[in-house]
Amino acid sequence: MEFLVELILDLILEGSMEAAKSKKVPRWIRYPLICLLALLVVGMIGGVAALAIFLLVKRQGEYALPLGIVLLILDVVMLASAVRKVRKQLRDRHTFADRASATDAEKGENADDNL
Repeated sequence: MEFLVELILDLILEGSMEAAKSKKVPRWIRYPLICLLALLVVGMIGGVAALAIFLLVKRQGEYALPLGIVLLILDVVMLASAVRKVRKQLRDRHTFADRASATDAEKGENADDNL
């Protein structure tokens, strides 16, 4: 049963990510998918942070403090990774747009040369 739930969730998440990236999917479908995926990622990062803070504050058990510190470090790494990935995608998108506009400008200059 656990395998079936994991398979279904994996298909849904992978399909949502591919649909959010695809230009063929209409915007009114892509934008809510992007928001849901962003909320899922933020929720996971926030949940790990909340668990780490809870463990650090309560300190019940001998492993609560080290586990809280490890979870907090893991949370910072996940947050930094998510920010880095978003920045890279935005930078690549702008670089692609700059190259496309430069190519369009060159085509315009070549058209003037042909006259």
